[in-house]
Order: sequence, then structure tokens, then C-alpha cells
Amino acid sequence: MKIDVIEEAPMSRFHRKLLVACSGGPLLDGYLLSIVGVALIGMTHDLHLSTSTAALVGVSAMIGMFFGGLVIGWLTDLVGRRVMYTIDLTVLLVGSVASAFAANAWQVIVLRFLIGFAIGADYPIATSLLTEWCPRRERGRALGITIVAWYFGAMAAYAVGYLITLAAPAGAWRWMLASSAVVSLFVLALRHGTPESPRWLVENGRVDEARELIRSVLGADVSREQLLASRTTVIRSGSLSALFRGLYLRRVLFVSVFYTCQVIPMWAMYIFGPQLLGAFGFNENTVGNLGSALVSLLFMLGCIPAMRMLDTVGRRPMITWSFGLMTIPLLVLGLWSNAPVEIVLGCFSLYAFFAGAPGILEWLYPNGSPHPSGPPRSAWPSHSAGSEPPGGPTSCRCH
Repeated sequence: MKIDVIEEAPMSRFHRKLLVACSGGPLLDGYLLSIVGVALIGMTHDLHLSTSTAALVGVSAMIGMFFGGLVIGWLTDLVGRRVMYTIDLTVLLVGSVASAFAANAWQVIVLRFLIGFAIGADYPIATSLLTEWCPRRERGRALGITIVAWYFGAMAAYAVGYLITLAAPAGAWRWMLASSAVVSLFVLALRHGTPESPRWLVENGRVDEARELIRSVLGADVSREQLLASRTTVIRSGSLSALFRGLYLRRVLFVSVFYTCQVIPMWAMYIFGPQLLGAFGFNENTVGNLGSALVSLLFMLGCIPAMRMLDTVGRRPMITWSFGLMTIPLLVLGLWSNAPVEIVLGCFSLYAFFAGAPGILEWLYPNGSPHPSGPPRSAWPSHSAGSEPPGGPTSCRCH
């Protein structure tokens, strides 16, 4: 669905404020998902965790993310972006505070699952709201900034975890998990007053509200007829099974393989980063945490040239070359288990830097961000260059 007055609007103070508010969610998500990697060191000792239980604590948020994205993405289409945009942060705030008082491993696991559920919810909510307000020419860059914010949050988690360990060695992991509440409050304040998506309002028959919202936010008048006409570009709603047939099946397979190759090694580094570096001879509490912060910094820095190259080189070449380059340092680590410290940290760092483009594409592909001069080039493997999925980036809603 495309509303021309939004698609072609100049970048304004409102758009920049919305970008900061939407980026706050990924920043918090990166912090929440990474801080547990630091907290696991002390938690394992204090709660007497076995190896399998510690692993479950680490991945429970990932399991929650799966269900959160699956359920809340659909619910957001029903009740609106703005409502869910606040509820999910409230869950993160409460879950972070409660984690500090967990008495056993299973309480931590349940709370981390709920936190992951809310994180999984925030991804479709925040990115949908941003893309549905953002001008077409700025959409790709805006989504790139949100993933940079994610990496910044992850880097901050390792730095904060290290400082908390120095300040309060006993029970430091509780303070680490609770520190996410401070970030949650900050992001909630940023998101206060965020308007609903006019595209969602039009799709749900609230055309007059959408007109007034566009007028008050962008200072532009748009007629009812124009908004109603924009609905004709929306592909009719279908069942969930439609995702597993024809064109959409090819897309699902493509992003599934892409996400699997991108996410598994990246999350191994984030959740178990200090332990992994410890296995290669680093001190977990000091060098391990700081080394993980360095790796996270390089994840973030790798996004900067990638944001430019994705629009000049193209999506498909970037993802191909990036995965090829990411494979080399992982092979070195896998085949050279007793490598010197410098080689280990260098391989982790190279992998993180080369992962910049796939990290951005994780969010560009599902949100259908167009190329600045037109539709996305090679955005989906089933389309020729210069083509766009039918109906635009928000064209299909499966219920």
C-alpha cells in the first residue's frame, strides 16, 4: 500500500524523531540479548547451573523471540502499531526488574522467555511503523540506522557488564539484568506521543483519522478518494498457508536460509561471547567481556560502509560476498583450536565486520525497502532486477 504524500515527503524533524524512537527498540533489544552473556558467568556460579541449564538460560530469549514475532506481528495488524509499540516495552521493563530477584534457574528461564517474546514483538512493530511513515528515498538508510542501534546496544551491554563486575563483584549478574530496566524507561520516554500509522488506519477503514493525522504531522492535505484509491494496491488477505505456495514459498525459503546462516553464528558470539573467548584462553570477566565489546563495535562499524554499498553495489552481490568473507574467519577458528590469542580475536573481529551487510539486510528484505531511485534491485530472488513485489512493501497480510 502506497500513500504518495508519505512516499515523497521531505525528511522532517518528525521523521528524525520517529527514527530515534524506533531505533530505541533495537538498541534495547541488543542490550537485553547481550547482557545475559555477561551475566551468565556469575549466574552459573551463584545458581549452580549445569552446562545444559546455562545454555537454556542463554537461548530462552531466542525461543521467546520466535513466538513473539509469530504472534504479535499478526496481532499488530489487528489492534494497531501504536498500542503494541508501548505494551512490548512495558513487558521488557517489568521482566528486567523481576530478573534481578530470580531465586533459581527456572525463574530466570521463564523471565528470559517473556523478555524474548516482547523483543520478537518489537521487531515487526517498530520496523512497520518506521517504514509506513518514512519517505521512500530514506527508508533503506533509516532501517540501516536501526540495526546500527542494535549493535550499539549490544556493545553497551558488554561495557556496562564489565563495569558492574568491577563495582559489585558479589551478585553482579542481578544488577546486570536489572540494568535493562533503565534502558527500557529511556526508550519508553522516547516513544511517548508517537502517532499511529496512517497506512494501518486506512487499511482498517479509518480514513478520516488518517487524513487528519497526515495533515497534523506532515502539514499536507490528502483527499479521501486518494487514500481509498491507495487501498487498491493491497493484495487481498489470505491464509497462513499462502506463505508456503508459489511465489511466497520461494521468498520464505530464501529468507529462512539467509537468516539461519546469519543468525546462528552471530548469536553464538553474542550470547556466549565471553565463554567462547574464555575457551580460547581469554579471562572471561575482563578480556572476554572487553573482547566481546570490541567484536560488537565491529559489527556496528561494518554496517556503515554496507549502508552505502547496498545502494551502489546491490543487495544480491553484497549478501553473496559478505557470506563468503564471513566463512573464512569461522573456518580458521574451527580448524585451529589452539590459535594464538591475536588470531582468535582477529577472526572474531573480521567475522563481525563482514557481517554488516547481512545484518542490515535482515530488516531490509522483509520490510521491502526500495532502492533510492526506484524499487529494490534484486530484492527477492524470484524477481528480475528493478522489479518490486506486487503491491509494494506492505502488500500482503496473511491471517
